[in-house]
Amino acid sequence: MTASDKYIYSLRLGIDPHEWDQAKMTELKRFIQEAKLDDINLIINSEELNVGHLTKKQAEPWLAVTKRFMEELKDEPVTISMNPWTNLLHSDRGRVLSREFQFRTMVDYQGVEATAVACPADPQFVAYIADIYGMYASVKPDHIWLDDDFRHFNHKPLTFGCFCEGHMEIFNQKLGEEWTREAFVERVFQEGGPTKERLVFLEQASCEMNQLAAAIAQAVDAVSPETRVGLMSSQPEYHALEGRNWHELFEKLSINQPATSRPHLPSYNEVPGLKYIREFNRNVRPVADLLPKDARMLPELENYMYSMYAKSNKFTQLQLETTLLIGAKGILFNFYDMMGNGIVQSYNHQKILAESKSLLDYSAKNPINRHHLKGVRVLYSPMTVQTRQGGANGTLEEMLPREFEWLALLSTFGINATLWDVARKEPLVSEVIAISDQLLRNLSNEAIIHLFDHNQVLLDGTSAAILFERQLEYLIQAEAYQWLVPQTGQHTYEEWNGSEAIEGVHHARMTVMQQIGNWANITYESKVEQLTSLYNENREMFGTGMAQQVGKFFVLPISYHLKYAWDGQYINYKEKIIKRFLKHTAVAYVIDMPVVQFQQDDNRLYFTNFSLDDYEEIRVRLPGEEQLEVIPVLLITREGMCVESLINHGTHFVFPYKLKAYETIILERVIN
Repeated sequence: MTASDKYIYSLRLGIDPHEWDQAKMTELKRFIQEAKLDDINLIINSEELNVGHLTKKQAEPWLAVTKRFMEELKDEPVTISMNPWTNLLHSDRGRVLSREFQFRTMVDYQGVEATAVACPADPQFVAYIADIYGMYASVKPDHIWLDDDFRHFNHKPLTFGCFCEGHMEIFNQKLGEEWTREAFVERVFQEGGPTKERLVFLEQASCEMNQLAAAIAQAVDAVSPETRVGLMSSQPEYHALEGRNWHELFEKLSINQPATSRPHLPSYNEVPGLKYIREFNRNVRPVADLLPKDARMLPELENYMYSMYAKSNKFTQLQLETTLLIGAKGILFNFYDMMGNGIVQSYNHQKILAESKSLLDYSAKNPINRHHLKGVRVLYSPMTVQTRQGGANGTLEEMLPREFEWLALLSTFGINATLWDVARKEPLVSEVIAISDQLLRNLSNEAIIHLFDHNQVLLDGTSAAILFERQLEYLIQAEAYQWLVPQTGQHTYEEWNGSEAIEGVHHARMTVMQQIGNWANITYESKVEQLTSLYNENREMFGTGMAQQVGKFFVLPISYHLKYAWDGQYINYKEKIIKRFLKHTAVAYVIDMPVVQFQQDDNRLYFTNFSLDDYEEIRVRLPGEEQLEVIPVLLITREGMCVESLINHGTHFVFPYKLKAYETIILERVIN
């Protein structure tokens, strides 16, 4: 098996360069063999041992210990990589910038000044960081990974952005103004449409990080052109707020090699799988879609605080195996602390890593075709922060784009769904698309009309409100609307209007009072099917709920809740109502398998059970396949491979396989 065929297991290993003894090295060698590792990624200057920005003298022990690892592990089947833990610096933690450095520190949008976190636009810092990365490259590591402090947010005690004196000079020079920090920030986040101040901030934030990336990459390339430079990323909505242009950034970092990305897997501590599936689709899949097409992805799996009390091995294995759903080529994992204790064999991570390796190797050799996925097209734009309306409170949180909620909801319901950047040139025709939040502000009226005329559309209440704003409400045959605020003595529940039972319940009721945002109470023309009606606590009708016109559109008239997102929609009744609309489309979905994610490319079906419940068989609707009695498939699991068949049961296909809790499987069509 060639390196490109393997799924790379890279252990992020926190070491103390002064106290790594031979006993720890022996345990590491044992772990390499038992866990089938491919790479040891040494974390430099990390966490409890972090001293802030390293001087050259302070960096020397880290280079020496890296060379020692290269020498001692030269007969093991692993490469050696480096992960400097400090770029801008994750957080101050009481550290003060060394007198050896003269660069500025960050000042966030609220005026909080860092004592050690660096300003990314300071030329002296750019020169310093390039120089220190050149030192790291001198030992010729396989990869050098930039940690996710390469960003404008989450640098405690700071919240967001750099608005230091140097930055304010840059902003004011571009604007031809003399704004104070307070006045400038107010205009960046103010209510209403995008201001020139917001656009200047986004442009500068993107530009300076691209310049920083280029300086680092060039310094590494000059010393060790074979070393790949990779970058860890965080939540995509926050990267949008710093104006990140993903393609430009990775072009600067990769130089002449494919982009190498480390998306973070959410949930550093264990959460229920039925929660993790939402975060996986809100965070991991969007980052994968934002990257260049040829990007190599090796996500990060971290078990903080590094013990069996942080995560079970079952949950860790779920996170590990679901990386194949984005076509990952490997993974970097933090199972052990960053203070230098080394491997803890009793945690038994080596067992799950060995169990999953064959499944992941198969996926690395035969990856999901993430650019040809089928299903509902969930529309988004990396440029939304440049077009969206600021909220009534003028806060940072109101500026964050929230365009991935349909992907999380549909995927949790077992509905095949994928992402679609509206900047793509291919026109969408005869598709089912999903739109939420302020996505429509990125499109002209003509583009919006085309979407509705040529596709079936799922949309939320915010999207409906924008249609009214653009005088395009006729596209959903609406006449008027008003926003209803929950817990104000108005609406408390919605009730199903259909004659058929939902989940065996006639006139099923669903809360519109708890864990939900504002509700768009829309008045429609008579031909629109009003699926649910709103009621108050006295059972008095108060307005309109969900609505649809089969073959045209489906309206889920909610807005995003800053605390609960769309959490109030995750109930079986909503799943069945949405699938009732989709049964008239070409969208595939699983049947009666809550919290099972289903994805489909041209040749494979992917099923992940994010639930703790086993399913005795897999039931899936496959439109366009009804004429087939059976579909031969190659079943690929962590246990191995065998040829089986999907069996036609009239309205759906059945695959006679027990899908266990937290299990991921692949069904690949057998071509006769």
